Amino acid sequence: MVSASDVILKYVFPSLGVIIATTTFSAPVKSLKKALRKGSLNGLNTLPWAFMTGNCLGWVAYSFVEFNLFVFFANAPGFILSFWLNSGALKLQYLEQVRPYIERDMSPSPRVRESNNIAEEEEEESVTTNEEDEQSYRQGGGSGPPLFCTHDKVWLLVVVSWLILLSVIGLDSSLTHEIRKDIVGIAANVNLVVFFAAPLSTIVTVLKTADSSSIHVRTMVLNTLNCVFWFAYSLAVRDIFIALPNGLGLLFGLIQVVLYVIFPRSDGGLERIRTDEESMEDGLMMENGDGNRSVGSDGSVETELKRKSSIIEDKSII
Repeated sequence: MVSASDVILKYVFPSLGVIIATTTFSAPVKSLKKALRKGSLNGLNTLPWAFMTGNCLGWVAYSFVEFNLFVFFANAPGFILSFWLNSGALKLQYLEQVRPYIERDMSPSPRVRESNNIAEEEEEESVTTNEEDEQSYRQGGGSGPPLFCTHDKVWLLVVVSWLILLSVIGLDSSLTHEIRKDIVGIAANVNLVVFFAAPLSTIVTVLKTADSSSIHVRTMVLNTLNCVFWFAYSLAVRDIFIALPNGLGLLFGLIQVVLYVIFPRSDGGLERIRTDEESMEDGLMMENGDGNRSVGSDGSVETELKRKSSIIEDKSII
């Protein structure tokens, strides 16, 4: 007969973990939608999203090896969502990298600006000179827009690495079930290293400043509860690969709870955290002081698109 504790630990807790995990993976959606409307990342840290794809892919693969439906449903939604998050990050990052080239092509060359002050009687002569200078200025302005952005390379590296690993595991018939489980489990835990950087960074910041304003309360609560459910489940099913990351996550979460209670938030910190909670809901907040500008004069993507369309029509820029 199945005991009540077994039902709670092996079915109720992982079911709650599935719900919280999906909620946590969905947290960056609001931040990305806001960034897409503005047409700028505005310091939003997108690096964890690249590893989110690898993390979810690894655990989905692990669920296949172990035939664990709870692990599958906890990570499959995040895997799908990560493609939208990363595609949005790629659009915005590429736009920021290509913006200087667009501005360069829209601005007149130094010689053109100087020639605008030439007297009217010399206008005909200056036109030919200006066209030559303009062509020389643009050709000598350097290379065109970059083919790849930073997020491109990181995301491709993560996806290709997992593709190679899973292909080897799937095609090598000599590997036993236990070996496959160990390889995928270790790889999935290695991929999680980047996620531990966020709570560690937060803990260090709070200890240095004696101010808990940098702690994102909603994320702290969700992550800690998520780790409680999955850690308890891992002990019940005796799975070290699930226990290790969730045990560490639970430890970091409890440390943040203690720091939040010990160190009060400053008034300035309260204002800052309100902004952080609106713009960095992914909970993986790392300092990024790029200070990127909004695209259009009114901060909208539509303005930028109209401006780009006029550039393409006038100057045939692709």
